[in-house]
Amino acid sequence: MTEEQKERKRARRKIREAAPEWREKHRAYERAYYASHLDKFRAHDKKRRKSSKRSEYMKKYLKEYGVKNRERLRIQAEEWKKEWIKNNPEAFKESYKSYYQKNRKWIREKFQITYQTSKDRLNARLRERKKLQPGKFRLYNLKRKLPPERIDPSASAFMDRIRAMKWVPCYWCGKPVRGKDAHIDHVIALAKGGNHCSSNICASCETCNFSKGAKYPSDWDKHPQMALNL
Repeated sequence: MTEEQKERKRARRKIREAAPEWREKHRAYERAYYASHLDKFRAHDKKRRKSSKRSEYMKKYLKEYGVKNRERLRIQAEEWKKEWIKNNPEAFKESYKSYYQKNRKWIREKFQITYQTSKDRLNARLRERKKLQPGKFRLYNLKRKLPPERIDPSASAFMDRIRAMKWVPCYWCGKPVRGKDAHIDHVIALAKGGNHCSSNICASCETCNFSKGAKYPSDWDKHPQMALNL
């Protein structure tokens, strides 16, 4: 190896050793230059896109890149979407609402096809979610039936306290019932204009709940013998 070759090798080694620091400086310079010449870069990109050869090449390249990195791109897109929804909940609601209004028929048809092909799996997942979040599903079902002014959110906590008790007396007949098996009954039925609030809710046994139905207490042959004190 000649002296000239050795000198070149030493020079290359110095460049490699200084590369990380130089790279950071160069990147900072590139970012500053790009920010100060943004319009120029945009015009240049627009011109390149108009070129038919360039556009065909880019289409082919992007297609191949998407096939090779499909899973990574899907995960990355989902992470970005979750982060955006978390930071912009109101904007997401508005965008989804407008999208649903425009594509309502197609969304419903797609859901029916998905449900028919995966009925057992979807029902099993729904049952599991209902077990994990019973209060949330009860409130959701009530919101579908009642206007917001007839629902008191604190009623869910009252119902959870009933469920957590070991034994609860039936409000109508006084019979002791296990808290987890007790029926939650509305004194004035929702169908008769009663509200979903803690003052209109009581624990009931299965027999009394099915016997009373949607009747007014005065029209029913049983009367409350023991009030629930929580």
